[in-house]
Amino acid sequence: MMCNQKYTNYALLTLSKAYGCNCCNSYAHNKCLLNINKCPTCRKVVSKPNLYVKTSYDYYLWFLLDWIKKDISRIKKMKWCAIIYMIIMCLFLYSIDKIIGKELFEMIIPPKSNISLCFATIMGVSYFLACYTVILDDYFKKYWLYDSKKNKCHAL
Repeated sequence: MMCNQKYTNYALLTLSKAYGCNCCNSYAHNKCLLNINKCPTCRKVVSKPNLYVKTSYDYYLWFLLDWIKKDISRIKKMKWCAIIYMIIMCLFLYSIDKIIGKELFEMIIPPKSNISLCFATIMGVSYFLACYTVILDDYFKKYWLYDSKKNKCHAL
């Protein structure tokens, strides 16, 4: 089994898109073309290849991705905020169970009621969004070629 297997499947793009040439039948991973300024087949020279690959995230999360593109350091901040939120959420649920007590909590939010359904929905959706934010880190590494050490996206 390979280590870090999820990072080995980088996006494929045509060389014609990356270099603006006529090599439309040749493909390469965007990670493989990172520091290559000549087309590998026709040798056309460009200052920087276009390594950005459009995905469905560009359609569904355009507001978030545009906000992040303005300042790349927001990727790291967003990831840490999501991790801290998940820890706080777990501590909150633990405190409800152990400190407040089941009886007192059932008096505030009665079981099998609309209030408990709303509470569970809000908690579940917010926890899912925090987990999804951490998972989105893989998208940034594969499609934006995000380097967390240098805090730079090579595909943008």
